[in-house]
Amino acid sequence: MKIAVIILNYKTPQLVLKCLESIRNSSSRNETDIWVVDNASDDNIKSLLNAQHEKINFIQSEKNLGFSGGSNLALAKAKADYYLLLNSDTIVQKNSIDNLIEMSQKYNFAICAPHLLNQNGSLQPNAGDLPFGLSLYVWLFGLDDMPFFSRFLPSFHRKNKEYYSFSHTVGWVSGSAICFRKEVLEKVGLWDDHIFMYGEDVDYAIRAKRLGFNIGFVKGATITHIGGASSKDAHFKQWLGEFKGILYLYKKYKGNLRAQIVKLAIYKAIILRIIAFSVLQKKDNVKTYVNILKSL
Repeated sequence: MKIAVIILNYKTPQLVLKCLESIRNSSSRNETDIWVVDNASDDNIKSLLNAQHEKINFIQSEKNLGFSGGSNLALAKAKADYYLLLNSDTIVQKNSIDNLIEMSQKYNFAICAPHLLNQNGSLQPNAGDLPFGLSLYVWLFGLDDMPFFSRFLPSFHRKNKEYYSFSHTVGWVSGSAICFRKEVLEKVGLWDDHIFMYGEDVDYAIRAKRLGFNIGFVKGATITHIGGASSKDAHFKQWLGEFKGILYLYKKYKGNLRAQIVKLAIYKAIILRIIAFSVLQKKDNVKTYVNILKSL
């Protein structure tokens, strides 16, 4: 089995080296073909990779193409049975690559993601329901934060631990660490490079599901994800990016009218979050959401 592992770098050379080291130490029985794409970082990533004296396929982009555009550079060239996209700030745990492949075959997941953990070992949610209908509004208005009831409600971002306690079919999985078969790439195609960052993984899931592919979360494979390593003011960029990604998806799949209705709901949700965080005296969150409201 040949697996193309694709890592996107944007000003995180040392993290890329740690990620590569974790892949080496993961003890995969399969053939791994490693690709590193540099998104115009203007750092010394190429010389650092050359110093390792390893066979690594390196692609230099002349400009920052974002997650989709950068990943597409490698996806267009790599030939493999499976493709594994990893953020540069991920650490692959032992046997996780093999377990991810084996479990995806067992459950017939054409696209899947591993059990993602924070640096402290806590759960990092990385899956959920497609953001259409109730699941979007549950997430927007924080209904999935309610104790007990959250496990019974669909949500764009599933956060309850029970959801991640077993392998099962999901609506979408995060691009932070995502694996898919060559058949998916052949039929679904490359990632939508109109999305710079946030929402491209959801878009890929929508396109794959429409072609009959199953998407799943795999409990038996573990990867640690630091998160926000290549971004200043990570919360602002992430939350704003998620809202913009939702609006793009609605325009693309549901039309401009539905997108405008959702935009109004997003405005309401942001205002409610500002009020809630003001009451809780979380000034940083208030400031972030005020800036998002100005930028959306």
